Amino acid sequence: VAESKHFSLCGEKLNMPTTIVAQNGKTLQQTTPITIQGCGAVKANKTRKLTRAQLLTRALKACRHKYKHNKHKRQTCEKRVRKKYAPKKTGHHETKPKKANHQHA
Repeated sequence: VAESKHFSLCGEKLNMPTTIVAQNGKTLQQTTPITIQGCGAVKANKTRKLTRAQLLTRALKACRHKYKHNKHKRQTCEKRVRKKYAPKKTGHHETKPKKANHQHA
């Protein structure tokens, strides 16, 4: 098997020389094709990134567990986590200039 194929037998045709000797002494020589199994059957598992809400929930749970008996540290941790995993702010909204109210005299 070539090193360029990373030593994989997938896609190769394999033949095995076979010699069978019978009890009466006659020999039968042939080549037996070998089928390769298990190639391409397993697909890679793609993992998705957790959403910001899921990350926030997980981090808050960790804060509550880690600082169970220290209220001040727990509140500081939760505040930091809420700031870190807060929903992303949308793009800059342009405000339209207000029209000046002209009073007619």
